[in-house]
Amino acid sequence: LIAALGFEQAAARQGAQGFKHDPPAVIWVTNQTVLVLIDGEPVLRPVPGSDCERVINTPALLVRDKAGGKFYLAGDGQWFVADSLQGAWSLAQVPPASVAALSPAAPKASSTSGGQSEPRIRISTQPAELLLTDGSPDYRRIRGTELLYAADTDSQLFFDSAERQAYLLLSGRWFKAASL
Repeated sequence: LIAALGFEQAAARQGAQGFKHDPPAVIWVTNQTVLVLIDGEPVLRPVPGSDCERVINTPALLVRDKAGGKFYLAGDGQWFVADSLQGAWSLAQVPPASVAALSPAAPKASSTSGGQSEPRIRISTQPAELLLTDGSPDYRRIRGTELLYAADTDSQLFFDSAERQAYLLLSGRWFKAASL
């Protein structure tokens, strides 16, 4: 107990030096996009009984087929495929059997057939947040203030017309920038 108290007192004297306060990368998109976060560079581990390797430092089901060298991402009951993690992702019509066997749920009919396009996939190996608007932000004035809010997003996005700054609430913290 005394040793633990000593560590706490030492930490209090040092202050918040060890904490990072860098803002995450904010990825502004104007179309249906999915952000997949990987904690640092991808760490691949073999999947037992399979010809695949799984990226273990992400909560997403993201695998690489060793035979074909392609990456596969499970989402919405479907598989998406790309030649590399940062490559162009597309809907995998028929994933390899070793990949399809890893799916936690039975594949469903393509949800993109109802006129919706398939989502774009963005991979980030550093902290990032997605800001989705319907085209340019539809800012609307808040009566009695210099603030405008973006009406076409689920995010808390404001613009201060006096300061010419955009403010965005992410994970309980406010960030500001001169432009999106």
